[in-house]
Amino acid sequence: MKSGLLTWLTLLSFGCVSCASSDDIDVEERSVREFVVTIDRDVVVPSSTLNFQVLNSADRSASGAQIRFAGVLEGGETIDESFYVGVDRIGERGDLIVQVRVFEGLFSAVAPQGSRRFTGSIAIELDDAIGTFGRAYLEDTRLLFVSELQP
Repeated sequence: MKSGLLTWLTLLSFGCVSCASSDDIDVEERSVREFVVTIDRDVVVPSSTLNFQVLNSADRSASGAQIRFAGVLEGGETIDESFYVGVDRIGERGDLIVQVRVFEGLFSAVAPQGSRRFTGSIAIELDDAIGTFGRAYLEDTRLLFVSELQP
C-alpha cells in the first residue's frame, strides 16, 4: 500500500514539474533568426514550383512557412498575397526548402494575360511547434509569369 502511494505521489510530483516547466517557455522572448534564402527560377509557368532554399538552416526543423509576395505587377497593379506552405529538407541533413506550387493560388493572383512581370519582395517566416523562429527576405525580386513557354 505504501509503495503504491509513494509511486502515485512521485508520478504526481513529476507531472507538476513537467507542467510548470512547459509554462516557462515565453514565446515573446524567443529570438528570431535571420536567414539568407535563394530562389531557383525567374520565369514562372502555371505548373512551376518555386523552390526557396533557406541557407545554413540544417540545424533547424520547421513545421511550415508563411510566404508573402508584395510588389507591383506589370501595368502598375499592386499585389500583396500570402500563403502558408509546408517545409521540406534537402536530403536527410540538408538545408530547409520552402516550396510554393504556383497553381495553388499565386498564378491566379497574378492572372497573366500571356505574360506579366512581378517586381517586389518575398518574405518568408519559418515556424515550428512554439512559433516563428526564422525570417528570410528577397528584396527587389523580378519574376516573369507566362501562361506557356515559347519554343
